[in-house]
Amino acid sequence: MGVSVQAGSTMVSFKTMMTLDPRLPYKVLSTPESTPFLTAFMFAAAEFKVPAAAMHLLPMVG
Repeated sequence: MGVSVQAGSTMVSFKTMMTLDPRLPYKVLSTPESTPFLTAFMFAAAEFKVPAAAMHLLPMVG
């Protein structure tokens, strides 16, 4: 899956982990800021090989 990024565009990163076992390694996904959140969410589900319907968002500030 290729991503075309324009020069000077801002990237955002998401730290994703399996909350079932927080000791498992996590993944950091980076995407252009203009990427719809749902698209990044679906990609994260595919990376963990789980259905998107089984994923939950737990925001952590800090």
